[in-house]
Amino acid sequence: MLWRVAHSRSSFKLYQSRWANRLAIVRAMSTAAGHSNAEAGPSTLPSRFSLPAHISISNLEGRKELDKSLFDVRVKILTVRLEGPNVNRMISNRLFRQHTLDIGRAKAIIPDPSDRNCKLVRMKVSSEDELPEDVRELIKSEANGTSTEELVLGFDDWSTSEILNSILPKDSNDEFAPSSFTLTGHIGHVNLKEEWLPYKYLIAQVMLHKNAALRTVVNKLDQINAAYRFFDMEVLAGEPDMLTTVSESGCSFTFDFSKVYWNSRLQHEHERMIQSIQRGETVADVMAGVGPFAVPLAKKGCYVLGNDLNPESVKWMRKNQENNKVQATLRVTESDGREFIKQSVMTFWNHPFEPYNPAPKNKDKSKRNRSAPGQPPGATHPPSPTPPPVLKTLATPQVPQHFIMNLPDSALTFLDAFWGLYAPLALEPGFEELVKSVGLPLVHVYCFTRELDPAPAERDICERASAVLAYTVEPSMADFKLHPVRRVAPKKDMYCLTFRLPAEVAFATGPYPGEASQQDAH
Repeated sequence: MLWRVAHSRSSFKLYQSRWANRLAIVRAMSTAAGHSNAEAGPSTLPSRFSLPAHISISNLEGRKELDKSLFDVRVKILTVRLEGPNVNRMISNRLFRQHTLDIGRAKAIIPDPSDRNCKLVRMKVSSEDELPEDVRELIKSEANGTSTEELVLGFDDWSTSEILNSILPKDSNDEFAPSSFTLTGHIGHVNLKEEWLPYKYLIAQVMLHKNAALRTVVNKLDQINAAYRFFDMEVLAGEPDMLTTVSESGCSFTFDFSKVYWNSRLQHEHERMIQSIQRGETVADVMAGVGPFAVPLAKKGCYVLGNDLNPESVKWMRKNQENNKVQATLRVTESDGREFIKQSVMTFWNHPFEPYNPAPKNKDKSKRNRSAPGQPPGATHPPSPTPPPVLKTLATPQVPQHFIMNLPDSALTFLDAFWGLYAPLALEPGFEELVKSVGLPLVHVYCFTRELDPAPAERDICERASAVLAYTVEPSMADFKLHPVRRVAPKKDMYCLTFRLPAEVAFATGPYPGEASQQDAH
């Protein structure tokens, strides 16, 4: 199961507000008791509910080992002794309950070591004097006395944000230290800003210890593989195991995270695209990666050509094809995207998929072997007079109906490959009639823009697409849609541009008149 652990800034504020309330409680306890950090000894209460102030930044730079004892705090608290029958009655009293302990993993109610018939209720204060008078009267009438306890709060009681905020340098532009990551299988992927890099190993160690789902924490380096467009990774903590498996869109994906591109934050976009394509339609996935579009679409009952230039991506796409049992509806190739676009038309026409209809799944096989009422053990129910519904087998169109181009950094520069795409087959008997009945393909091309407002973003993307397609791409085109995917950086957005390929482009026979394709500067 994929769990995206990376939260928005607003989520962090909500998350930390809960802890801020707890800090205020203990600050009030300290103020009432007249304690300060300067006082030594386990019986004193810190003036702030925070980690020890003696942890200095200088001895943490570059540290790879995490010493949990550095985060221990000792606090004196009041405990109220209650006999068994009185515990639930007192805890259900809202006035009393709002003063009981609610900090970290510390239990609010513990056994009384001196009397097995009693429980000790831990309070948020260090003495009765700090409680309101009505609460003191309630304790006097219902409790068997009070005592004090030295409560030890340690690493497990603090949140990741609290720990990191207590030891990392403060950034005037950021309220909180880095404590978010994206989970891909057992791998946590962090993007650390430059000011956090001296403490990257410590940050990773804290995250590793705080999240049971993690076995490995990695940081994305600045270097990007020029040929295959995936980022180099640096292991910061945990096992150096980059082979992982994730579940998405009802499929299982296995891959080496250090050698292919995978972004768990695109899960909703993957789902959106998969749902928009109907069962039985043909799809050419130009930059398919390990198959986040290709495999679920094939499993859905679409006929898919999945392609990638990266040999590692192709290797794992084939593995995922096998693991998800979609060999009949997914073909995998390894070639340049521009070459694949041209070739896909010939492949669908000359080597069409065999019509495929997966057998319906029986989700309750165990009931077949249960005895019917009144029958001896081992007897089975009579066969159902109504057979299970069978999905209709759809004929395979011999032309592509969708092109998916998921390489946002440069996919727009491949649009020149559509110039004259259908021209080689224009004279083939039945080809033009088939195109008229099925329709020209939809092109779904992912891209970046630095225009953050919708109108300028649309203008920027359409102008760049038009220059390469050699045809005006504009909202008036058939099936035009510009879908915002996500903000990938403070001044950079990701979009999916969808349009139906114009006949003037698909059947063009003259020389390509557009701008020469080059690496997209965006």
